[in-house]
Amino acid sequence: MSYPANIYNVMLASPSDVNEERQIAREIILDWNNVHSFKRNIVLLPLGWEYNSVPTMGGRPQEIINKQVLKNADLLVGIFWTRIGTPTGKAVSGSVEEIEEHIKSGKPAMLYFSNKPVIPDSIDMEQYNAVKKLYKEYQSIGLTDSFDSAEDFRTKFQRHLPLKLNTEDYFIGYKNELVDTETTIVRERSDELSEEAKSLLIEASLDGHGQIMKVRFKGGISIQTNHKQFVNDQNPRNKALWEGVIDELIGYGLLSSLGYKNEVFALTSKGYSVADRFKSKLP
Repeated sequence: MSYPANIYNVMLASPSDVNEERQIAREIILDWNNVHSFKRNIVLLPLGWEYNSVPTMGGRPQEIINKQVLKNADLLVGIFWTRIGTPTGKAVSGSVEEIEEHIKSGKPAMLYFSNKPVIPDSIDMEQYNAVKKLYKEYQSIGLTDSFDSAEDFRTKFQRHLPLKLNTEDYFIGYKNELVDTETTIVRERSDELSEEAKSLLIEASLDGHGQIMKVRFKGGISIQTNHKQFVNDQNPRNKALWEGVIDELIGYGLLSSLGYKNEVFALTSKGYSVADRFKSKLP
């Protein structure tokens, strides 16, 4: 079934030593589409020079990549470990030039640095020291994150991506509008909530405090309300699904986060109204 959506390109900027994390990022971006795209009316497309550039003469290689690929990026994800990359004539590496040009354009970026163990004799120390210097420079101008393993990166990026899309005004889903003689009315889309979101919303409306708890523990998460547990299978896809349900309810204005840890969520007035409407349709 076709549906209208806004398409946002996600540029993956990284040297060759983080190919595993680069592939993980691509998988998570596509998984986000599977879970959220239809409801949010947003489609994410991963971009990378190896897939989206074509041979062209008449300029610096990185300049050509910038024109063919980077200029179309809406979000950039940068990943570094032991290598910074090859100088471009304008920046210390292609990845760094992409990051700097993207930030200069005023568009959002997410930067990650690996803390995975390294064997000193197996790496180029000049490259490694350049990465450490870059890490300190970016820490002074924004918020970066680090990871200890490929799976740690998977867990973090899987959580950060939907949060980024929910908190940045840049990412707005396609809106169907109905126009009358006096005003433009945006149709409510709450009826298009996923079945998982509907069930969690209804159960939260039955809770005495109207709250949902999300607790992380080693190897998994717990999402519960009204004494009912919703994450019964701790495989990565199912965990991502239920964390996405929380983001979905927040995105529709049905749920709000209490505090800064994103562990306790409360139904909004609109959340209660929508839950009551769903309950009235139950057999």
